Amino acid sequence: MRFIDEKFKKYPEKYIYQSMMATLFIFIVMYFIDIIDQSAIVASMGASSFIVFTLPHQEIARPRLVLGGYFVGILVGILCCYFGVQIVGGQELLQKHNILRALLASVSVGIAIFIMVVTNTEHPPAAGIALGLVFNPWNIKTLLFIIASAIVLSLIKKFFHRWMIDLL
Repeated sequence: MRFIDEKFKKYPEKYIYQSMMATLFIFIVMYFIDIIDQSAIVASMGASSFIVFTLPHQEIARPRLVLGGYFVGILVGILCCYFGVQIVGGQELLQKHNILRALLASVSVGIAIFIMVVTNTEHPPAAGIALGLVFNPWNIKTLLFIIASAIVLSLIKKFFHRWMIDLL
């Protein structure tokens, strides 16, 4: 049983560098978004940064999957939220209907997963965005922030991947 990865002994600077890049990215995300109201979004970005910074050369970290997955998650989350608002007659009322919110949030994750696997845009953390958009109040700034964060994460990966290694 090994407690320290063998690759760490060979490339400690890569482990430190890539972990620091993930730390900086999440700091920026947390600085610009309301952590309490948007915890699902922050958690999704945290999971995406883990994938991009620990598996930069794997399929799952490709910009097509990161951006496509987030696009699907946003679209499904908006539609499910809209559907819920129409059922109860307003965003404030939806926030008070816990059972309906829980149902719509879980349906949004299922639909997002289905669309991602059908369209080959599988990015597991992006399913959390669909959930977050149903479960928490959001506005256009939230959507633009999610898109911008996914783009920045993909650009970081694109420009720095040659200096990164797969840590797992």
